[in-house]
Amino acid sequence: MITDIERFESLGDNCEFGFFLRDKGIEKSSLFRWTLTHDINNLEYIFSKNFEDLYLFENLEPAWQNMVLDKKYGLSFHTEMYSVNNEGIWEWKFDAEENLKIYSKEKEKIKYFLEELRRSIMDDKKIFILKSNDNNGYQGALALSNYLEKNGRAKVLYVRSSENPDYSITKINNHLYLANIDRFAPYDRANDYSNEGWTSILKNAINEIN
Repeated sequence: MITDIERFESLGDNCEFGFFLRDKGIEKSSLFRWTLTHDINNLEYIFSKNFEDLYLFENLEPAWQNMVLDKKYGLSFHTEMYSVNNEGIWEWKFDAEENLKIYSKEKEKIKYFLEELRRSIMDDKKIFILKSNDNNGYQGALALSNYLEKNGRAKVLYVRSSENPDYSITKINNHLYLANIDRFAPYDRANDYSNEGWTSILKNAINEIN
């Protein structure tokens, strides 16, 4: 049986909520837990495409020392296909043959996470956490909730930062809820999150989102 906190699954936009879950003892990973979602307003499109051709080798390019960008969907994943920075440009560290060996293993992991995500979509107890540090993701959250209304059973909890949060939960529709948090972690220190904020929001969401 899953615990209450395991009802929550991150959809981005970065690793902040993943670090929070880790510190609460939840180690089970998921497709978006450590993924950088470059535009959360694009999530409904990604879901509606059923993640077709996600993480195809030809769509990947170096994005950081240990990250690759899936150009089709605007998602950056951690990888062992390492890169080096050459005068401001990220380039593959290994040759194509070595990258393909690594890729084949990572593709299987992505496939597994996709299967898990599809189960989450159909789980009426699952709550997807969605946030962006610029508070510019409401329309994307609304679009995703409309998608789930027709194609799933999970809920979306869109979290915004506010100077005076009360951590309460506001219902927008059957699949979308809002909450305010005191602050988000900086993008370059995603583990510097508001423990009080996230803990309070999740406690309220567990009580109020059925």
